[in-house]
Amino acid sequence: MSKVWFITGVSSGIGAGVARAALKAGDKVIATSRNLDKARHALRDVADENLAFVKLDVTSEAQVNTAVEDAVARFGRIDVAVNNAGYCLLGNFEEQTLPQIEAQFATNFYGVVHVVRAVLPVMRKQRSGHIINIGAAAGVIGLKHCGAYSATKFAIEGLAFSVGIEVEPFGVKFTTVEPGAFRTDLLDSQNVRYVPSSGIEDYAGDATSEATWSSYHGVQPGDPDKLGAAVVTVAAMENPPKIFVAGTDAIAMIASGIEGRLNPDRRTDLSDHPQLKTKGPDTMKKIAFGAAAAIALTLTTTAYAQDSRPPGYMIANYTIKDQAGYNKYMEEAGPLAPKFGGKIIVFNLNATAVEGEPKKVMAIAEFPSLADAQRFYNSPEYTAARKFRVASTEGSVIITEGFVPPKQ
Repeated sequence: MSKVWFITGVSSGIGAGVARAALKAGDKVIATSRNLDKARHALRDVADENLAFVKLDVTSEAQVNTAVEDAVARFGRIDVAVNNAGYCLLGNFEEQTLPQIEAQFATNFYGVVHVVRAVLPVMRKQRSGHIINIGAAAGVIGLKHCGAYSATKFAIEGLAFSVGIEVEPFGVKFTTVEPGAFRTDLLDSQNVRYVPSSGIEDYAGDATSEATWSSYHGVQPGDPDKLGAAVVTVAAMENPPKIFVAGTDAIAMIASGIEGRLNPDRRTDLSDHPQLKTKGPDTMKKIAFGAAAAIALTLTTTAYAQDSRPPGYMIANYTIKDQAGYNKYMEEAGPLAPKFGGKIIVFNLNATAVEGEPKKVMAIAEFPSLADAQRFYNSPEYTAARKFRVASTEGSVIITEGFVPPKQ
């Protein structure tokens, strides 16, 4: 059965990519934008009887309500609502004015609130629906000059987690997409809002936000059309992820940020924490990885979408403090994964950036199931090898399922 999509911000980038992919899948799309000329131009190659354009400023609750009512009147239902409309305010937080910050929230946060409040009654009545909010990696870790922007993205993630609990009994699901750098118009000079220096002496020696960020426009590695296709894949899942981390840069940033929260003093492997030992592997998975990274998907892998049993993964992020000891660990642990049906699919040993600094490691081993990953981790053979790693590194190891890492 085809789906009906209600998408905000389709005039470029991710919104256009999702609309294009949904139409290609045979679905119906209500494509909304403040600028319908730009929206029509963005989707000029996909003219379709299943496509309806609606002028919409998401900061207006009344306009959102009318747009949703019109969508239901035309297509009879709304299966997927994608909150993509937004822009970026960049500058030192102290130099941002309160009206600028309020305007940022009016679009990026309250725009989402208006759409969610408008579509929830429709979806509850249907006893089905999927709300997909386009967040950002900056809404998990925070970035310089992004104070207000990051705050709006943190806010929509919290909103989705909380409201999702309330409406899950009615068949309504939430997914927050956390993209890295994609070639959208977010940093286009017509869209981004750069905050000029206000003359605060302490910031005088720093590069301006415009000087820092403008050079990234148009050269971001992510393809918004591929992300659009991935979002359509997520919407087709019977049990979609609550978090969809899109792009290898986002995965790396978010994994590092979560590791810092979970293990701020970096003293030991999380799996060796007394609470995790006594409460078992299922609790270890929940505590160690948390809701913020329970599932991440790449743009190049879609097989998991129809797989009833997701793979299991052992994900390691740590710093080598004793190279000789780590080499012993690799000699013993390296050959073990295949014995348990696993394989090493990511291994990044970054070159030392500054002489004398220890190396960073990210490694991911994939197993047929979570149970296989846990069986490997708790096996006598790996337990013996793990002693060398615990002694020679600082960082964390996470056991999870459903994570689909980037192809190398």
